[in-house]
Amino acid sequence: MRTTEQLLQGMVKKSFAKFFKNILIFYAVNEGEKTSLFSYDLKEKKEQCFLKLLGGENDKTEFVRFDKDFIFYGKYIISRKDKKTFHVLKSGDKNVISNEKYVFYLDKTNKIHRLDKQNKHDIIIRKKPATEISCTEKKLFARVRNKKAYTKCVRDAADADEFADSGEDFYSDNLYCLDLRGREENKIWKGSYKWTN
Repeated sequence: MRTTEQLLQGMVKKSFAKFFKNILIFYAVNEGEKTSLFSYDLKEKKEQCFLKLLGGENDKTEFVRFDKDFIFYGKYIISRKDKKTFHVLKSGDKNVISNEKYVFYLDKTNKIHRLDKQNKHDIIIRKKPATEISCTEKKLFARVRNKKAYTKCVRDAADADEFADSGEDFYSDNLYCLDLRGREENKIWKGSYKWTN
């Protein structure tokens, strides 16, 4: 079996590697109950472990994600510059997104937090629970459960002895456009649901 380093060195030799020149690849390696985060420098062909998580701190289904400043993994935000932990979120890996100024995420009760990248100020900007968030440089978008439509979706699926998959319950959620302080500007989509069997 080839090592991670051998696989990555093989990747560098492939034709698509020129698109990744002078770029770091970030990845997680699960070893039993422990997870280690690595970077691999394609130019220098060097691997570096920059964070080790103890058992119970990770979920093997989580992905390493990043923006130009940070790496996001589980509840950790890690600086890409020095590989040090920048901030520990008040939740696990629940829909963390970012723009130039802020990191937005959902806590364990699905409230929306805004973390300032400059001063690490972490505040709740919306207490009403959201199921998913997304952002641009100027706007925040929140998917919020339409309880009436969602309850109908689940009930109809149960009556039909089927499970309501994510494609069906998606339409039972409302979509809101918010400013970056979490205030509603308008409802983009009104969730509704009609069972089709």
